[in-house]
Amino acid sequence: MGRLLAALGIVALVFAAGAAQAQEGDGVCDIDAGLRDRVLAPALDGFWQVEMGPGSLTMQRRTIALPPGQPSVAAITVEGGEMTIGDGFLGGSFPLRWADGRGWDMTPGEDVPVDPDDFLDDGELGVLAGCAPGELPRLHAEGDYTDPESGLPVRFDLRLFVAGPGILHGMTEGQTPRGVARRVVTMMK
Repeated sequence: MGRLLAALGIVALVFAAGAAQAQEGDGVCDIDAGLRDRVLAPALDGFWQVEMGPGSLTMQRRTIALPPGQPSVAAITVEGGEMTIGDGFLGGSFPLRWADGRGWDMTPGEDVPVDPDDFLDDGELGVLAGCAPGELPRLHAEGDYTDPESGLPVRFDLRLFVAGPGILHGMTEGQTPRGVARRVVTMMK
């Protein structure tokens, strides 16, 4: 049931983004690097609503489920061919780069106490966006910041699929000296 609800929510968002793309003539499926940099990157520039979905926290060899997090706002900036992403929580901006390769698997392992149906993999998301599996552009950011609540250093890894100029969907992972948190993230313009 969770996968169905997640898919329906993403379908609605991707459909809206797809309708806008159809009007503009700009699709995202298997876009070449030159067009990606000239057309798609500038469309990503601006403020984004960030929805933190369910996830997991692993500490001291135990894994627990995390409920959806609080919504926030992030900014993607495109200047001189370079992209950055940042928000108030991260305390700065970090390089955001196009990621090559296929097969980002976002489904949790069997030992993670979350509903695997809440996690769409790249093949499912690509089909919802009207792409063949593995054709969606990918973005990656990583860096270090200090968690404002705990004061602990956090090493984060953000992986996003570009489902359209107005929707990004993926996974974020934060590693601290105490453990690792993973969470689904959806960003909408």
